[in-house]
Formats: sequence, C-alpha cells, structure tokens
Amino acid sequence: MQIDSNGNLSVAGANPSQLSVSIDGISVMGPRAAESGPINELFPSFNAIEEIRVSEVVNPAEFGGVADIATISKSGTNSYHGGLFENLQNNAMNAANTFTHTTPVLKMNDFGIFMGGPVSIPKIYSGRNKTFFFGSFEALRLPRQVIQIENVPSIAMRQGDLTSLGGPVVPASQISPLSLKMLQYLFPLPNYGAPGATSNNYAAYFATPIKSNQADTRFDQIISSRQQTYVRLTYKNRRVQNPPSSTSSALLGPFSQPEVDYSISGGYNYVLSPSVINELRGGVSGNHYATSYGIDAGTIAGQLGLTGFSIPTGNAVPNVKIAGYQGTGGTASSLGANRTMQLLDTLSWTKHSHTLKFGADYRYLNGVYTNVFASRRLGVYNFNGNVTSGYLTSGVKTAYEPFQAFLLGIPDSTSIATVVEPDTHAYASHYGFFVQDDWKVSSRLTLNFGLRYEYHPMLNDHLLNVTNFLPDYVSVVNGKTIPGAAVIPNQASLSLLNPAFAQSISPTPILTAAQAGIPESLRYSQKTDFAPRVGFAWKPFTNDKTVVRGGYGKFIEALMGGMVDDAWGVHASDVAGFNNSPGKPTYTFPYPFPTNLAQPGSQSFYQAFDAKNYKDPYVQEWDLTVEQDLGKGLGLRVSYDGNHGSHLGVITNVNELPANTVGFSALSSSAPFPLWNYIAYQRSIGESNYHSATVAVQKRFSSGLQFQVSYIFARNLADNAGYAPTTFTGENGGTISDQFHPGYDYGNVSFSRRHRFLGTFLYELPFGQGKAFLNGNGLVNRLVGGWEVAGVVVAQSGPFMTILAGGDPSGTGFAELVGNGRADTVKSVSPYAGQSLNAWINPAAFATPADNIGRFASSSVGAVTGPGTQAVSLSLFKGVTIKERIKVQIGASAANAFNHPNYAVPGNLTVATSGFASVTNLQSAEGAGPRSIQLSARILF
Repeated sequence: MQIDSNGNLSVAGANPSQLSVSIDGISVMGPRAAESGPINELFPSFNAIEEIRVSEVVNPAEFGGVADIATISKSGTNSYHGGLFENLQNNAMNAANTFTHTTPVLKMNDFGIFMGGPVSIPKIYSGRNKTFFFGSFEALRLPRQVIQIENVPSIAMRQGDLTSLGGPVVPASQISPLSLKMLQYLFPLPNYGAPGATSNNYAAYFATPIKSNQADTRFDQIISSRQQTYVRLTYKNRRVQNPPSSTSSALLGPFSQPEVDYSISGGYNYVLSPSVINELRGGVSGNHYATSYGIDAGTIAGQLGLTGFSIPTGNAVPNVKIAGYQGTGGTASSLGANRTMQLLDTLSWTKHSHTLKFGADYRYLNGVYTNVFASRRLGVYNFNGNVTSGYLTSGVKTAYEPFQAFLLGIPDSTSIATVVEPDTHAYASHYGFFVQDDWKVSSRLTLNFGLRYEYHPMLNDHLLNVTNFLPDYVSVVNGKTIPGAAVIPNQASLSLLNPAFAQSISPTPILTAAQAGIPESLRYSQKTDFAPRVGFAWKPFTNDKTVVRGGYGKFIEALMGGMVDDAWGVHASDVAGFNNSPGKPTYTFPYPFPTNLAQPGSQSFYQAFDAKNYKDPYVQEWDLTVEQDLGKGLGLRVSYDGNHGSHLGVITNVNELPANTVGFSALSSSAPFPLWNYIAYQRSIGESNYHSATVAVQKRFSSGLQFQVSYIFARNLADNAGYAPTTFTGENGGTISDQFHPGYDYGNVSFSRRHRFLGTFLYELPFGQGKAFLNGNGLVNRLVGGWEVAGVVVAQSGPFMTILAGGDPSGTGFAELVGNGRADTVKSVSPYAGQSLNAWINPAAFATPADNIGRFASSSVGAVTGPGTQAVSLSLFKGVTIKERIKVQIGASAANAFNHPNYAVPGNLTVATSGFASVTNLQSAEGAGPRSIQLSARILF
C-alpha cells in the first residue's frame, strides 16, 4: 500500500479510482470521488471497527475493485462493554521544523465514548440473546499550524531591478500598473532567507484547525436461529481549514473546507437450509462539502481595477503563473456532493466439495458540481518569457525573462471565461452480477473459479448542462468543409447556450444527441464487461507447512463521474484562449484580450471524451505466493504480484499539431480544427504495468510478542498519468504530451516507491503477575506489570519526480496551451551529483530544449527520485485492572521517535528557474514529520 502527497491510496499498483472500498459491504466510492478514489473521511470511529480487511490481489468475483478495503463495524454482545478515551497532543512536546527551527502550534484533543451490549428496557423488554446495540461518539479538536515556504519576487525585482537574476533594470515607466497592483495584492513580500534572495524567500504559518464530531450506531437483531438483521449509521461533521495550494498565493489565506459524511447500511441474513444462505444488504453513502477562502472575487477585481470581466460569485482571484514563482490562483469557491445508493444480494450454496456464490449488485449514483470555470473568469495569465525572448534576447531564454515579461505586462498566453449556467447534477445506475465456485478438490488442493459482469452507463445530467465534441463529424457550410461538431443532450439544453460559445466556433454545428446518433448521456457505454477470476491453493507436502497460492483475474474499473465532471458547463460557457506570438505582442496588460472575446479559433473545450469508442478501463492481475510455516509461530511469505492496465483514460489535445520545425504560430491555422484553440479530449488508450516481489515474516502472538516485517520491490510504469504527474492518477488520467505518440509519456508512476520496508511489533514486557520477572508482590506487580511497547518502522525510497522546462521544442504550442513540458537530459551527467537541500537534483543534468526542433524533450516521466523516508514510531502503554470488569490504559506514543528529517519533494522542478529543485519542507504522511508525541488514556469496562 502506498500513499501520495494528497493522501490518496494505491494498493498493489492500482490507481485510487480502481479500488473498491466499503463499510459493511456498502461502497464509499462516490461519483465525485472519481479523481481521488473513495470518500476519504468516511469511515467509522476506531472503537466502532471490528475488522479492516485489505485484499490486495486476485480477489474473488464478488469484488469489483482491483484491490478491496473492507471495514466491518462492531456489534454488541450479551455483556455490556464500553469505554472512554482521550488522546492529547501539544506542540510543546514536539520537535521543531528543520527549516524554520520553530514548532508549529498544535493542540490536539481527541476524546470519545463507546458502549455495546443487549438492548434492555427494564420491566418492558430484554434483548439478551436477540437484540444488541453498539454506539460510539468521537470528537476531535485540533488547533494547528502548517508552514509553507514559497518563491516570491524580491523587493528589488518588484522595483524592476533584475540584476540578481542576471537581467537588466526595467525602467519604472515600462512597468505595467496592473503588474504593480498584482504584486501588491496577490504576491506576499519576502520575509525569509538571505536579504535579496529570489527563491525560498517567503515563509508563513497558516492556522489550519480541524474540528469534527462523529457518531456510529449499530443495532443487531436475531429474529430466529435462521434469520438475523442489522442496521448501522455513521455520521461525521468535519470543519477544516487547509493552507493555500501549491498553485495559490499565500495571501489567499487558509481554505475553509467544511464537509459532512454519512453512511447508512442494513442487512438481512436468512439460512434457507443448512447448505444455503442468502445475504441481502442495502445502504447509502455520501457527503456534501464546500470550499471557500478569504478573497471575494468582486473585491479583488475592484482593487486591481479589472474591468470587462464576468465576476463569479464567491471567492476567486486572477490566476497569474510566472515560471519559477508561486502562482496566485487556480481555484475558486464551490459546493459539491456525492451519493451512492446500493442494494446487493448474495446467495451461498454448499454442494459436496463446492461452495458456490451467486450475487447481484445495483448502485444509483448522484454527483453535484457547481461554479464551473470560476477560477478562469478573472483571467489566467501565463508568463514563461518565450514571447519576450523572441525580441529582447534574440530567442535566448534566460532565468529573468518570465518575471521581466510580467513587469512589462506581456503574457505568453491568456485565458478567460464567461458562464451562463455554472452547475450540474449528474446521475446514473450501475449494475454488477457474479458467480463464484470454490472447489475443494482434495485436502491439499482448492480451486477457485469466478465470473463477474458489470455495466456502467454514462452519467446523465438533471440540468442538461453537459457537452461533448465529435472529432469525426464533418459538415459542409456554404461549400466549406467544417470538421468536428459540439453535441448536447437535447433541444431543451439549448436554453443554456452561451452566445459567445456559438459565435466563436461558428459555423461548427451544435447538434443534439439525437441528431448526432448517440445517447443523451453523450457516450455509448460498454456492455461487454466480463471479468473472469481463477485461483488455487495447494499444499505440496503432507506436513501442511507449505502452501502455494496463485491466480489470475480481470477487473473492470467502474467509471464514475469523471467525464461529467469535465464535460459540465461547456456550451453554457465561453472559455477563450489567446496566444502571443514572438515579436511584437498583440495582447498586453491591462486587458490582454480582444474587445470581443468570441473570436474564431479562440474557444477551448475543457473537456470532451470519445463518444463512440471509449472502452471501460480494465486491469489484468496475477499472483504467485509461497507460504511456509517456520515453526514457533513464525511464518514466511514470498510473493510475486503483477498487473497490466488497458484502456486507461488519458487526456489529449485533439487539436494538436504534429511535432514540427516551423512553429506553432505559423502552423496554427492548419490545426485539425482551426475554428478552435484547444480541445481536451479524453480517450481510453493508456496502459500500465506493475511488478512487485514481497518477502514477509510474521510471528503470531505468543510469549508476549508478535511482529511482522516485510520488504517489497516494485516496478510501476504507466503512460496514463500524463506528461508530468505529481500524485496518483484518477480515472480520467493526465494530459499527455503527444496525441500521435501516447507512449512518449510512459515512465515511473509518481509516488510509487521502488523499495519499501515496513515492520510492526507488539511486546508485552515480562514483568508482573503471570510474567517471568517480578511476579510475586502485589504492589510491585501494579508498578511494573501490564506494560507493553509497540512500534512501526518505515523505510522507503523516494517518490519519482519529473523535470520540466520552458519553451516549445515540438512546435505544437504545448507551453502556451498546457504548460511547461519536460526538460532535455544531458548525457553522462548524474542528476544527483552535488546533491543538497538547495539542489536535490543537479541542474547541469537537464537543459531547456530549443524551440521548434521537431521533437518533444528527451527526459522521461519519473526520471529522478525524491527524498526517501525513514521513520520509527513507538508507543508505551500500561494497563491497570481496577476491578474485575474495569481496566485503565495509559501511555504515550511518538511518531518519528528519533526525529529523523524526512524531506518533502522539491516544490519547483522547472529547470533554469529560480529555486529549481530546492527542498523547502518536510513530509507528513506515515508519521514521517518532525517528532510528535501523543498522550492517551482509556477506561474500559
């Protein structure tokens, strides 16, 4: 299991969206969670969990995901059991941040109560042996701070003095007034590092408190010896503030992100006969959430003097992106919701040596999406220095030119949006059917056979606010051939049409789905998703100490709301993009757009998807494992796991030119769809390959000790993550460099670690009653008895990183339309030579390729490795028996107990820019941050 910088999980190489995650069998994969996988905060309180099962490879046919994470809730018993708990943290007990030498504020108070037993009403009802309850309540109060270190323009740079970067002094008369106002309101002043520093020169602690309340309740009823039923409720109300994103200005302040998560499930088990059992389950899981921050869109527009813009409601700022420096925006306030309703039935039948399962699974999905393109409505402004270098430095790119271009108010490209209808409400029904046969051939051999069928119709929209693009459609208007067409669900959705959208693409037709001959969902859904599963377990020797397991399975990725998420609001919006050409620029501050935004060739489509040929992604998985009993409770496991993903989602620019030596500006009129600017187009052409070897040793609990240690070597390669991935990939995939050669982006998967060691242990100290030492005296026993120490050891290599560079070597306008592409590799130069925190990657190992050389850059995705992780977390607890049924536990735990500094990946990976590959922060996942200590107390009865 691996985790990325956003907390997304990958199990056995699977993308987060390929997992199946459930509570009591009810899925917590919401349609709006398509990019990140499950609803991350939706799980019961720790004390309400009976078991968590992680099934990594070759799951039987009853499971749809490549890997399965199942949480089973705790039920009551005939005896009353419960407890109180309190967990405390305080920054006074924690280690300082390596970079600032200060300790961020942290004052955690996590407390709660839990109890279970028979439902009894005195003199009215006794639930002993038939009616049970279990309930828990947990509250978290976590005032805390998070440090953020950024690259911001120095004082001298703000005044036009670029000599520290090797550049000129820009006269004050040439500096755009809008640039000065943007510096004032959107770029914080430097406050960190050496005087005059141009990188890693701003540091701020952001208050990022978390407040949550959670309740879990379960009732079980034994109707008869053959019938049982249960119902469970999980509810969490969470209020959290997060720091500005890596693409946003610190002046935006913390992002407020409240969230309510809920899950309700129920089940009914009926033993029809000793050999036939039916299990019926149903439930609903979902959440609703919001995002907002401290700058009102109308207020910032007035402060900057922006006029002629469509001001969105809520929070938004102009999105200014200067190569090598912190951006200003990229996000806006919004509301959203997920909901998955599920009903599934499983019939188990034992017939001689066969155990058969038959099942059906129905799910109804809802997803709400709001405020489309709000982050573009005050403009997106890209400053790479490519345009200015064309006439200021004769095409030679320098480190100072992106900021010089910003001062002059000459963006390389801009984008702006106007919106008629900003919301959508998606829905769909999904279906699954399976059969599984576990055949016990003999006492030494068991064979498993299964087949699953799934049907995942494309989501529709209650508001009819979705649009697609048909690249293969050809029409003739006034004797002129027009390639491509926009398509909308039906005639009623024309009421949402943005006139500027229609004008900018005219005479491109806008068709209804019926006119285009496709479903109103705007995509044909695949109906041939059969997924076979086979496996075996074999004891090759008669001593039962050796077991060989293996199998193969095909797993269909259940496409959720990813495509609706991207197609929503397109024809209701005008998203116009404009590119400056080298030489005298056309678009400059204060309004780098034409007066009429509806210009032919300016419209960008974010984003379309293959309506007729999009295949549901699938993963073929195989496994071979040998398990050996070593005696004395020790077991050895050696495994090889592999999988291959096919038809994975990727995003292409269907309007992309082939690589050329002429240049984008000269050839843009000959693009496949010259009436458009950029067309993001999702296709199912990606692939992945995962191979891993695992060696694990486990000791079952005996003599007061249990432990497990494992080492895994993994090779995880894919091309669906796009040209420069920084996290695990969602169902849509990433934007690839070259639509004509998608394999060009095949490389190491970001945040998949090549080497990983994990060890866990629990040891009851051998002192006190029933132990080997100091076991006689009652007082001594109370002092030294009941202690246990536990720990987790993590050691792993760093995540893979991709090095970027400015420019347009392919001549396709990639830098203007998408972003900086990858850098060139300098042969025979080690990327790790002279490695330090200021330069984790050797800048001499990479170079910025020249423009229009007819190829993309030579470095690969995931070409270099970031900082690894070494963390030892320890806990020490003591149990004290007060009475026969009352026990107290007290203790402390320390994450990263030895305070080993585990560095985060560099924030800037664009070569030849300020602060390239410098490490400015520490990791936080898996207890790898600065040492933190937690005190805990529990009363159990």
